[in-house]
Amino acid sequence: MLTKEQHPDAYHFVADWHERQARTFLEMSRDEPRIDAATRARSKDAAWYHNGSAAALRLAAMNARRAIIGAL
Repeated sequence: MLTKEQHPDAYHFVADWHERQARTFLEMSRDEPRIDAATRARSKDAAWYHNGSAAALRLAAMNARRAIIGAL
């Protein structure tokens, strides 16, 4: 189990994964010659979702760090 000090790092680890996924989906959404329009549109939506998830996780990490600092 993670200690309180490790939780913010875990949030950042998962946020990094979401950002990598977002970059991949954004790249797919711009690949017009090889990918059809419907798939490109879904890829763009997925990139938006993953970017939002990464931002929310980074906010959660910041709030967790603030709670740890406040507990000291």
